Amino acid sequence: RQNSEARFYPILMTKEALKFFAYSLQRFKASRKFPDRHDFNKSLHSLTRSNCGDLSLKLLVTFISKGYFPHVSAFNSVISYFCNLGFPGSAQKLINLMPKLGCLPDIVSYNSLIDGYLRNADVGCACFMMRKVCSGLMNVRPDLVTFNAMFNGFCKVGTVEELLVYMSLMWKVCVPNVV
Repeated sequence: RQNSEARFYPILMTKEALKFFAYSLQRFKASRKFPDRHDFNKSLHSLTRSNCGDLSLKLLVTFISKGYFPHVSAFNSVISYFCNLGFPGSAQKLINLMPKLGCLPDIVSYNSLIDGYLRNADVGCACFMMRKVCSGLMNVRPDLVTFNAMFNGFCKVGTVEELLVYMSLMWKVCVPNVV
């Protein structure tokens, strides 16, 4: 019984997310009130996790066009969705668009993008993005997740030499958080 409930959980989450957005749009039309950011992000994330990322992008754009300013995590859900589908170029376009929409990408945005490039064996784009992140141009600092994405990608495509270069960079950039 528990296994069958787990199987239907994504369907239930999608249904709840769709109800939330339908209610939110009706509420906005009636009172010009936007949904709570937490609920918005949770519902958007539910859609992307249920392979309804195209719909989540449309809903994100719809709310932005009405003047809503989503939290960066709403964008990160869609960025991750694009990268998991194998479209890091679309994720890159969304990241480039974010500042124009009043939201700066964070390290999670760039980690997803770097991982997405490496999942598609695009080492050049991943390294280019990593250099930009490490240079400080993106106003974020690489973390262990960033380097882990690079290491996993390099191992998958068999470029051990580059892995060693980034490992030495990791020791310079990442400060250990063990006391």
